[in-house]
Order: sequence, then C-alpha cells, then structure tokens
Amino acid sequence: MKSDKTNTPEEKKEEKKEKKDDKKKEEVEEGKPDKIKPVDEADIELLNRYGRGPYSEKIKSIEEEVKNYTKTINKLCGIRESDTGLALPTNWVLEV
Repeated sequence: MKSDKTNTPEEKKEEKKEKKDDKKKEEVEEGKPDKIKPVDEADIELLNRYGRGPYSEKIKSIEEEVKNYTKTINKLCGIRESDTGLALPTNWVLEV
C-alpha cells in the first residue's frame, strides 16, 4: 500500500480536482428538476407585465389618439406642400 506522503503534488492536485468535480456533479443532479414545466397563460401574462411601467397602457392609448387626430387634421387641411418647392395653388399668380 502506498501512503499519501508518497503521492506527488501533481497527483494530489488531480485528486482534489476529481473530488470537486464529483461534488459539483452531485449538486447538479440533486437540483435538477425531473421534468420541464411548460409555460402557461398566467406565466406569459406575468412576463409581459414585467417589462411595462405603471402608465404604459395609458401612454399607448394616448399615443394612438394623437395619431388619429393628426390623420384627421391632415385630411381637413387638404393639399400639402410637396417636395418640389412649389407653393400652394392658392398662392399662384396666374395673371402675368
């Protein structure tokens, strides 16, 4: 039989590493769940609400209202200026 004193320092390091690896494997196996539970609707709702602030729904609805108002204002204004640099037809001087 060999005593522990005859082991080289390298062999002792390897033994320690093996023991640590064995402990890690046991910890992983003990903490590992048997089956993975699928995500249900309540979990999805929780995840969706997690990233939102307390006023996000109100802000979103107000932003939609602003978009709708700008659309109606643009429709009521009629002709817009174009990128060609021409003025509105009401500003044209036709009598030259």
